Amino acid sequence: MAQDLYQLHWASRAAVKTEKYPERPLPEEVPLEETLAALEECKAEGKIKHIGVCNFGVEDLKRALATGTKIVSNQICYNLLWRGIEDEVVPFCIENDIAILPWSPMGQGLLTGKVSSADEVQPGRQRSRLFSNERPQQRHGEPGLEDETFAAIRKMKWVSDKLEEPMANVSLAWAREMPGITSLLMGARTQSQLERNLTSLQLSLDPTTVELLNDAGAEVKQKLGANLDPYESADSTRIV
Repeated sequence: MAQDLYQLHWASRAAVKTEKYPERPLPEEVPLEETLAALEECKAEGKIKHIGVCNFGVEDLKRALATGTKIVSNQICYNLLWRGIEDEVVPFCIENDIAILPWSPMGQGLLTGKVSSADEVQPGRQRSRLFSNERPQQRHGEPGLEDETFAAIRKMKWVSDKLEEPMANVSLAWAREMPGITSLLMGARTQSQLERNLTSLQLSLDPTTVELLNDAGAEVKQKLGANLDPYESADSTRIV
């Protein structure tokens, strides 16, 4: 049976050996053109129906489209605390009929409202650029935005409380209603979490609420800048 959608998980630069990451498996980048040609063969043989990508910025998307391959989706990090794709990636995807599939729409649990400080977050989830370079598992080397992040979360929680809705549902509803978004990758560890997440499909946010949520995260968005990689600094970014 053919796969409905086959996506590249990252551009191959994500696996190229560097002085910073000597353990990575590739000695050099595999040309994107070769990879897409192989996927086109799979498509011609009836093994897959559609070709998508993950974690592609505008330059990689342009390079992919220049091959003539129809790219139907771009799976990329997007949530109330991680909005860098809004400036260039979202308009480009809309213009080129590429569906945006956000991963981490609840910010690895930050947008559920269950934690109120960085110290309460599990170490394995302290790796993103939102967190300080003093956290043991981070690799970006940046000072992070812990104060700004949790100030934003408190504002978002206030909005959710005013709506009398779980913050997780508000976060999912916000992402679902943003331009260019066609589906969400919403994780759940338990059946009750899954059932709660699915109720967000019945929640619609009015323009005033959307504006309040956007304003709450505006400082975080501005300070994160143009680098779209959640875990790497600009000099090591895998998303271009």
